[in-house]
Amino acid sequence: MATQQKIKTAEKVSTTVADTGALNNQKNAAAAAYKAAEYKPSTESQAYKKALENMQNYNSQYKPQIDSTLSSLQKGYNLNTDPNFKQYQETYTRNAQQASRDIIARQAALNGGAASSMAQRQANQAYQNTMQGLYDLVPQLSQQWTSNQQALLSAYQNQDQLDYEKYTDNRTFYQNMYLAAQDRDMQLYDTELQKMYNTIQMYQTDIETAMSYEEWANEFNRQVEQDGINNAIAWAQQELDEAKLKEEQRQFNQNFAEEQRQYNATLAEQQRQYNSDLAEQQRQYNASQAEQKRQYDQNYNLQLRELARQAAENEESIILTDKEVEDTLRKLMFEKQGATRDKETHEIIENGTGAYINETARYNNAMKQLDEWLLDGKIDEETYKHKVINVNNVFDRS
Repeated sequence: MATQQKIKTAEKVSTTVADTGALNNQKNAAAAAYKAAEYKPSTESQAYKKALENMQNYNSQYKPQIDSTLSSLQKGYNLNTDPNFKQYQETYTRNAQQASRDIIARQAALNGGAASSMAQRQANQAYQNTMQGLYDLVPQLSQQWTSNQQALLSAYQNQDQLDYEKYTDNRTFYQNMYLAAQDRDMQLYDTELQKMYNTIQMYQTDIETAMSYEEWANEFNRQVEQDGINNAIAWAQQELDEAKLKEEQRQFNQNFAEEQRQYNATLAEQQRQYNSDLAEQQRQYNASQAEQKRQYDQNYNLQLRELARQAAENEESIILTDKEVEDTLRKLMFEKQGATRDKETHEIIENGTGAYINETARYNNAMKQLDEWLLDGKIDEETYKHKVINVNNVFDRS
């Protein structure tokens, strides 16, 4: 009964396959294809791998700007190249020239149009006082320039950091995409191998069925033995190929990790060197600022001592009190006690008598007295300005 069933099965198989030789040929062809099958990366994984290789090194596009700004900070502030200083210089020069001309014109008006050495000295002093304000601005302009340069450097460094973070994000993205593509390629490769193996098994099953009857028993047994050897060889070759592929992947991961470690170490050393250079530049800048302030204070004290010496040599340089100034001006502006001012005639009229003194003469006497005091050093510039305003207010000449 068993023999008859085998014969019926062989006859059923023979209806689709001509003979066992054809089955063996097809099975051997499938086994050869299975043995020769190799892993081939897809176009997608190759593209990701190439993109990853192209991103091995980070190139900063802000390095020239950062180096240039650091170089400017190291050289320090230069007022000759500062456009802000030039604008201030033009403004202060115009103001100083105008102040000088105003004093000369006022003195000429008081002296009947004739210039005097006193007027020239006052004009020169006014010019120098106005221009001194320009150089008082230099420390402020220097600090403002330094702050602007440091802010610009910080902006470049922040943008460079953002670009580097974007670079690392992109690199991580392509690395992940490459590994994912490799996994898909391996899955497809394993699926294809499984299909080929299933085909071999199908042919093997058909052969075993076709040769199950007794007259093919010996050939069947021999073929099974041979197939066992072939399968062992094929499996050994497959295991060798898989081991080789895993070793290549392990070597790639190891090399990539070492390159990343070296890059991180280089970047850390560059950052340390940059921080060290920046700290040294800041220290040098602070020392320079301190030395400039010391020299400025020294010159200022020397000027103060020189002014004190000159004042001591001039016996007439006695500073008037505010009360002495006010009393003298009142006598010049109101020569009679109890006089009142007529707003319509702009004259000072004595109460009860109708006598008056010309207002222009009173105004000129008061202004002349203030100019003499300022020239002789009996009042300072601030007191002079304040009293001039008071005199103008009295005579409505503001």
